[in-house]
Amino acid sequence: MEYLVHTEQSRDIIRMGPEAFIQLCQRIRATGLVKDAYRSTVEEQVAKFLHIIGHNVKNRSVSFFFHRLEGEFLIQPNGMLVEPHILNNNRFVPYFKDCLGAIDETHVRVKVARADPPRFRGRKDWPTQNIFAGCDFDMKFTYVLAGWEGTTSDSRILKDALVRDDPLVIPEASGTDPHYDVDTMTKNVLACCILHNFLRGVDNDESLLEEVNNELLQEDVQQSTTHAREHDYRLECDIRDTITNEMWQDYVNN
Repeated sequence: MEYLVHTEQSRDIIRMGPEAFIQLCQRIRATGLVKDAYRSTVEEQVAKFLHIIGHNVKNRSVSFFFHRLEGEFLIQPNGMLVEPHILNNNRFVPYFKDCLGAIDETHVRVKVARADPPRFRGRKDWPTQNIFAGCDFDMKFTYVLAGWEGTTSDSRILKDALVRDDPLVIPEASGTDPHYDVDTMTKNVLACCILHNFLRGVDNDESLLEEVNNELLQEDVQQSTTHAREHDYRLECDIRDTITNEMWQDYVNN
C-alpha cells in the first residue's frame, strides 16, 4: 500500500490518483461495512476491487460495499431550478430551459447460465444486460438501473424505472469475456457509477474521459449498422428538428 499511494503508476493500477484513493478508503471505512481483516487491510481490499473492475480481472470473491454511498453520490435533480449550464448560455435558453440532463441505455457483457443466453442476447452476438442511466450537465450519473436482459427494449426499461420503489424521478413543469454472473455485474455497474461520480469531484481526469470518449465514438462507428432503433430514432429526430426550427426562426427574426 505504501508503494501504491506514492507511485506515479497509481492511475494505471487502480484508475485513480493517490489522494482520491485515500479519500475513498476513508469514506468506505467510515461506513463500517468493510473492516481490516487478519490478512488484508481496508486499503488492500479496496485496491484489489478497483484493480478488478478497472482491468476486468477475474476474482471469485469480490465483496460489494458501495450501497450506502449510493445516496451520497447518485442524486437526482429536483427540477426546481434551471441548470446553470443552460441558464448561463444563450445558445440553450430558452430552448432547453426544462432539460435536467440526458438518459440512455448501454449494454454490458455478462456471463449467464446455459439456459439463459437467448434472453440476454440482444443487439450483440453475446449475452449482455441492458443498463438504463441518467446523467447531469457535470457528466455525473443521477440514476442507474441495471440488471435487465439484453433483449429487453429501452421503452420497457424506462417504464420500469418510472414505477420502481427507487424510481427515476421526472419533475413536473469492448468486450472481453465477463467473469461475473448477472447479479454480480449489476452490483459492479452501480459501483462503477458511484466511483465515477466520486472521481469527478476529487480527481477529475479530463484526459482519461477524452480517452473513453474516443473509444466509445469508435465503437459507435463500428456497430452503427447493428443499432437499428428506428422508432426511437424518429422520435429523437422530430424533437431535434422542432428545437432546430425554433432556434433558426429566432435567429432570422433577430
